[in-house]
Amino acid sequence: SLLNYGEYQFQTKFKEIGLSLTTGITGTRTRIEAGLYGGAEYTSSNSGIYAQLDKSVGERLKMSFGARYEYNRLRNSAIVVEDGDFTERVDAGFVQEGKPVFRFGANYRVWKATYLRASIGQGYRFPTIAEKFTTVGLASFRVFTNSELGSETGWSSELGVKQGMKLGKLYAFFDVAAFWSEYDEMMEFLLTGKSGLFGFQSTNI
Repeated sequence: SLLNYGEYQFQTKFKEIGLSLTTGITGTRTRIEAGLYGGAEYTSSNSGIYAQLDKSVGERLKMSFGARYEYNRLRNSAIVVEDGDFTERVDAGFVQEGKPVFRFGANYRVWKATYLRASIGQGYRFPTIAEKFTTVGLASFRVFTNSELGSETGWSSELGVKQGMKLGKLYAFFDVAAFWSEYDEMMEFLLTGKSGLFGFQSTNI
């Protein structure tokens, strides 16, 4: 396995309007060849561009808005998996996909030590080589490949309040938060059977 990773980030502040900008690009390229994945050669890459704005409104309110575009590519060579009476062919393939995600958050100071916060953000995850192509077994039990496995998306939100307290010379915070998250095409290993054999396979549920 050979992994190459690079990132460039730029940040600047506009003090006269209380605005901060953070932006950057990232890139990852991986080349893998392993028996765990049937002996095929895999090349995957991930690249992204992102930006985030942080804005102060007066002395009480702080807001944040971010966006990211992510692009994934995965290429594999053809393999034939043979294990007793069980044979599976994984054809050479090429998959590419890109998606944008967004997030927003706000924090408001109600009193000297009382803060309200709220946020919502999207998520996106492309399947890993291990999730799509792992092929291992022990006796009649297996982990099967799933070359048709797709990416998962989702979103998460939070609403919370934090209260500061002073007890003599001690300072403490009391924090309560509510969360809500939803996923679409979530990936999970499920029990399945093929050609009289049983095992697990990563599946979009």
